Amino acid sequence: MKKIFGLVVIAMMFLSSCVDSPEYPDEPVLTFISFSKDTVRQSLDTNIITIAFTDGDGDLGAIATDTFFNLFLTDITLGATFPYRIPFIPKQGIGNGISGEIELTLLPTDICCDSVPLPCFKHAGAADETISYEVEVEDRAGNRSAPLKLPPIRMRCDY
Repeated sequence: MKKIFGLVVIAMMFLSSCVDSPEYPDEPVLTFISFSKDTVRQSLDTNIITIAFTDGDGDLGAIATDTFFNLFLTDITLGATFPYRIPFIPKQGIGNGISGEIELTLLPTDICCDSVPLPCFKHAGAADETISYEVEVEDRAGNRSAPLKLPPIRMRCDY
């Protein structure tokens, strides 16, 4: 019985070592995971966006001498794009593809709800508004992901 068990274990180890590495397209692919909050108070709350990525040629992230931006967050509501820099991501294992997660922290800003007059202070009775974002990344070879539209976030204007 011990010999049979030993052979089964050895066979399982052998078969598991033959698993192919995943095949990802050269263009980065993004998938939304979560927000830390689905409702924020204007100019007060920080929010964290978590997205998953894959990149088939494994060259996502900037090396130390790069000066370019490689993540672009667009506030669809405002029509403004904000560039960010993803740090270097080392290759994983023997394949060329990489995968992982990116957390992007959105800090409180002075951008007000459209219904609130400047300066951006609490405005009793102001209606909540919806903010929509889209995110894209570009790898070092210039391959750009398809835009990933994120679920809307509610912004409280009367906090």
